[in-house]
Amino acid sequence: SKDELKMVNSDCENMMDDAGFRKLLRKFASAKNDEGMIDAFRRNTRSYCLETAQIRKLGQLMSTDEYRYQLLDMAYPKTYDSERYAGLSDLLSDSYYQGRFKAMLHK
Repeated sequence: SKDELKMVNSDCENMMDDAGFRKLLRKFASAKNDEGMIDAFRRNTRSYCLETAQIRKLGQLMSTDEYRYQLLDMAYPKTYDSERYAGLSDLLSDSYYQGRFKAMLHK
């Protein structure tokens, strides 16, 4: 039935397609620093939802846990396969941010 196909996050109506994601990746790669990447994410994902795997690719381009956590925090409500999201904790090496990430998931 149709209901079984429904993704976990029912707020997601507009999925970012591959072309849109490639554009976002390019903007990430050309940002001067992690802050620029966060800014690119904010500006380019306004009305979109993404997959956990896409968020992982973005997070891997960042150089600090502080901004990686910001990205994960910002992207969580925009992720449609949110049941996979906990797996992204391995992007964070700092136990402080790992703890915050776990707490964020249980909000």
